[in-house]
Amino acid sequence: MRAVSVSFSLSGRVIDSLRQDAKQSGQRRLLVVSGRPSWCYLIAQQAEALFDGKDILWVGETGGKITPGVTVKQASRWLGKEINLLIFDGFSGIHPDALGLLSGTVKAGGLMLLLLPDIADLPDFNDPAHRLMAVYPTLPESVNGRYLKRLAGLIRQSKELSLICEGQAVRLQDPCIENNLSIEALEKEEPEGCITKEQVLAVEAVQRVVKGHRRRPLVLTADRGRGKSASLGIAAARLMKEREIMIRVTAPSYGAVATLFHHAAQILDVKDVSPSEMDWQQSRLAFTAPDALLQENKSADLLLVDEAAAIPEPLLEQILMRYARVVFSSTVHGYEGTGRGFAVRFFKTLDQRTPQWRRLHLEEPVRWAAGDPLEAFIFKALLLNAEPVNEHYLEDYCSDQAVFEVVDRDSLAEDETLLAEIFGLLVLAHYQTRPADLRYLLDGPNIRVFLWRYHQHVVAAVLVALEGNIEAPLSEAIYQGKRRVRGHLLPQSIAHHIGISQAPLLMGGRIMRIAVHPILQRQGVGSCLLSHVVHYLTTKNMDYVGSLFGATPDLLGFWGKNQFQVIRIGINRDAASGTYSAMVMKPLSGKGQDLFCQAHDHFRENFPWLLPESLQSLNSYLVIFLLRQSGAPSFVRVTNEDRQAVKAFVDGYRQYENVIASVKHIVFAVLTDQKNYVSDNKSDRSVLVWKVIQNMTWHQVAEKGGFSGYASAVKAVRNACAELF
Repeated sequence: MRAVSVSFSLSGRVIDSLRQDAKQSGQRRLLVVSGRPSWCYLIAQQAEALFDGKDILWVGETGGKITPGVTVKQASRWLGKEINLLIFDGFSGIHPDALGLLSGTVKAGGLMLLLLPDIADLPDFNDPAHRLMAVYPTLPESVNGRYLKRLAGLIRQSKELSLICEGQAVRLQDPCIENNLSIEALEKEEPEGCITKEQVLAVEAVQRVVKGHRRRPLVLTADRGRGKSASLGIAAARLMKEREIMIRVTAPSYGAVATLFHHAAQILDVKDVSPSEMDWQQSRLAFTAPDALLQENKSADLLLVDEAAAIPEPLLEQILMRYARVVFSSTVHGYEGTGRGFAVRFFKTLDQRTPQWRRLHLEEPVRWAAGDPLEAFIFKALLLNAEPVNEHYLEDYCSDQAVFEVVDRDSLAEDETLLAEIFGLLVLAHYQTRPADLRYLLDGPNIRVFLWRYHQHVVAAVLVALEGNIEAPLSEAIYQGKRRVRGHLLPQSIAHHIGISQAPLLMGGRIMRIAVHPILQRQGVGSCLLSHVVHYLTTKNMDYVGSLFGATPDLLGFWGKNQFQVIRIGINRDAASGTYSAMVMKPLSGKGQDLFCQAHDHFRENFPWLLPESLQSLNSYLVIFLLRQSGAPSFVRVTNEDRQAVKAFVDGYRQYENVIASVKHIVFAVLTDQKNYVSDNKSDRSVLVWKVIQNMTWHQVAEKGGFSGYASAVKAVRNACAELF
């Protein structure tokens, strides 16, 4: 690092020097500009002029003389594009997700300016982004500045950036001497669109999935900027040139596949590219959302799953089993999803289901040269490269030597090793963890962090949001749907959706995340930590503890084992995960018990009526599990006439439609019987759920059960009814 005393008039030369250094190295540069807003904007306008106003993105309310400012939300439209200069106005809000996402749009030879208040004052900065964390009744100006204090420390220490502070010497990053790769060399392409030899290998590997044996899926992993999505697009185009082929692409959103479609269009010389499909001669490349892909049973000669880390494993497993030729692509570090967790969890499924699967990891950057300092700083600042503790330290794990810990977040913000272990574990465990979650972890006003540690290392972690304790008039307005306050997800949902107006008055804890190190999963570690958390919340006079999550058999089983019961299933399925949200609760006080009983009674009586309506596509095993847990609704009454009618149906004397009421009475009675319940994994029970409980047509039952037609479906239902006696 070089410290140079420079006047304002020379700052333009500093910016130009950084730009030239970036061009010569084939990398990007980061310049932090710190001072009063007006002074910082003048520096940014100098950069704007040096870049001739071309390919510039100014994120912030003010904007420059040439470039209009855009909001963080509007800036998302720039994804998939490349820019020369990114001006990120921290005075308009330091948004971690946007910082990580938009830094990736700066191309080789480009520059990013981060405008901030005086670094010394940054921890006390009233960041506009605080309003997103200001859970009622906290005011934005009261949100803690731990995250900003950490950021200030990283900026002071970092060798990956240059720093201009108003009234102080300029600290310049040393010119890059390790990398002699110029932009011209970086832009020299391998044949047909590829930039690196790794990309060539990736394209060929995707093509082999089509040309080789069935059921040998490919997993393509990479950090951001390694050309992963581009490789998929190039491979798709080559295949479309070679043969008549139907290639489907699925991803969490259209935006995630924009790069893929762009590169395919370039190779095929297609001018008008639709965001969802592309035709070339007799071949087609089409996007389909993950849930539609499975619901509508879409056919494909090749399926490309981009950003697979952001699609939950149950859905990925269904895709794996349905399609014979699949490529799964995942970002390992980045805002797109938690690729490391994807690797740990989904690779086990691949080993079991398709043991001859292959993996290719791309390491060489294609959009900038290796050792890029902007990427290095963003990774460090947002902990995109955070990892849980190495499993070597847990090989001799003994639960008797593990300890429960309530985290002091002031200390946590200054302990980079512990912070990285916690966040790395959370990222590994949950596919939706994003850079903003690091800020919530440190500064969320109602967040509490609990750890299970072994020899000082993090084995498991739980994040809890404290909710409720809302005054009566506001509670009533929430119940009536007239008001909604930030945070307080459980009590507001219970009041508004379940209809219990007193819910927001009580105090509760919502478990936001629970993560266990992969090497110790399914050994009771999570349950052990959860029991300590529940005890702690009880000592703090909480009335209940609960959680919200995407319902899967494994997760419902875990919460059920720990005496949490479902009190609500959401009626809308998540488009990316294909799951319905489940709300579970465990009472901790007398008031909490009363609330739980009301909510549970409501669920027991209403859930059966939702199954033939908005929950008709709910997984049959989940239906069986939830019916058993909730118990028999009040309408369940079985008479001797019902038994005789169903016996006649089983023996083939009566049609289903003529005994439908009796069949429903008996099926509901059996499936909600908590005392004499038989296995919930019998496939013949699924046909009862589909036909009797979810009111599917015979055609739908035949299709879901793989039966040849109407007669086979009826026979399956008869046989399942016979098992009930």
